[in-house]
Amino acid sequence: MAARAGMSRSAFTRHFRARVGDTPLNHLTGWRIQRARTLLRESRLPLAEVAARIGYDSDAAFQRAFKRLTGLPPGAYRRAASGI
Repeated sequence: MAARAGMSRSAFTRHFRARVGDTPLNHLTGWRIQRARTLLRESRLPLAEVAARIGYDSDAAFQRAFKRLTGLPPGAYRRAASGI
């Protein structure tokens, strides 16, 4: 994104943070996890498919990020959201 904006990465990050209130990577991660929460609540897709659909190459990386942001592993989140 920085290159497309014609800026260095550090300048872009400073500008993005001033406008959005977060770094580009944290913003993207939050957006991905929010999308994953929706997919976990509204579908029965396997976790690996959810991870791929939101842009993670690794199921393990997705599960770590999800737990870090929500406090629950994705499978536990799905079970809690479905009332099982």
